[in-house]
Amino acid sequence: NLKKFLKSPYHWWLLGLTLGVGFISAHPLIMLAGLALYVVGWIHLPDSAMFQGWVTKHMDAIASAKSRAQIQAFKDRRQSLISSLSPQRLRRYMDVAAVCQDIERATVDGGPSAATDADPRLRKLDELMWTFLRLLVMEGSLESFLETESEEKLPVDIQSSQTEIAALEGEI
Repeated sequence: NLKKFLKSPYHWWLLGLTLGVGFISAHPLIMLAGLALYVVGWIHLPDSAMFQGWVTKHMDAIASAKSRAQIQAFKDRRQSLISSLSPQRLRRYMDVAAVCQDIERATVDGGPSAATDADPRLRKLDELMWTFLRLLVMEGSLESFLETESEEKLPVDIQSSQTEIAALEGEI
């Protein structure tokens, strides 16, 4: 809590109003009074409701910024995966997305309790769409792997089989 207080604007205001005024006045008694007020401020301000409210708002703002960054990173990742889909797979993804949107609309139209963002059914639909997208990308990757694998290995396998057959015929 003390580290947060040292970084807060409340600390800088306290420092400026107490010690700053004391140094500007250049009077030893006012400097001493400023120092005493500064120490009292260190004791009482970090526990005040005003400072605790600032800390709460500050932490909420940091958490909100992190959450927005994570959401944006997820959206960017999803968009890059969607753009990497073949037209056929993109059509399949859009078909499933349309069905999920219909389900979402039906859920929201179902009543006021269903319209909340915390509805686990809607979260599960999002997870379903993400999983389906990843499966489509994996399907494309596997398909391209199998195409390259079968094209590259087949002539080599045929040649080695013919060599092996010729060696076996020679032994017979």
